[in-house]
Amino acid sequence: MAEILRSEGIVLKTYDFRETSRIITFFSKDFGRLKLLAKGIKKPGSRFGASLELFTHSSVIFYKRETKEIYTVSDSQIIHSFDRLRCNLTCFAEASNILNFLSGTTPAEEPHTQLFRLSLSALRLLENRPERVFVWGYLIKALALLGYSPEFTRCVECGKPSDSTRFCIERGGVVCMECQKDVPGLNLSRATISVLKNAQERELQELVSSEPSSSQVNEIHRFFRTFIYYHLNLEVSFRGPGESWLFK
Repeated sequence: MAEILRSEGIVLKTYDFRETSRIITFFSKDFGRLKLLAKGIKKPGSRFGASLELFTHSSVIFYKRETKEIYTVSDSQIIHSFDRLRCNLTCFAEASNILNFLSGTTPAEEPHTQLFRLSLSALRLLENRPERVFVWGYLIKALALLGYSPEFTRCVECGKPSDSTRFCIERGGVVCMECQKDVPGLNLSRATISVLKNAQERELQELVSSEPSSSQVNEIHRFFRTFIYYHLNLEVSFRGPGESWLFK
């Protein structure tokens, strides 16, 4: 007999399945990332309505039969639609980075309540203020929750306090002048280190957008691209200076 389950969550991806159904990638609060089958969702007057659209925060009832490898949705209700994230191009571009990060880094069916709450908070902020500083802050904090918090204040070789701007990707932190010999790394500007430390130390909602130069934006993107690929094996690319960047 199929067990009936319920959880709230965020719709990360959708794709068509046969003529009238869709497969939903759903990051749930209680069960982690799930694959859900929404039967008949494409039919006119479907009971699901817009509750399983991209970005939507919904409460879902679902089940899985023993012979199946995917959960089936029996009912879903909208908690918050995040309509503006779908309708505003800037909002969509920035918020998509969060969904793609979750899709690419979270293991299936492993709950992570803190990451769920952080993701929801970031989407709410981006809905009203689609600023890249919230994406940077989200990524720094999400990396920490996944066990990969970058170290910006102490040398990762000797452990001493350091204001170095030499960042060793493999070790996950800055390397002081005395330890830099034969240690590969990125040379970051002090302005970039300051932005990243600020994003790490402040609450997400306290972050204030600045007007970084295109070269600084590129440097911050290069840091995230290199760090995330090395530690999480997830490729990141961006479309150009100052533009939203995308996960592959």
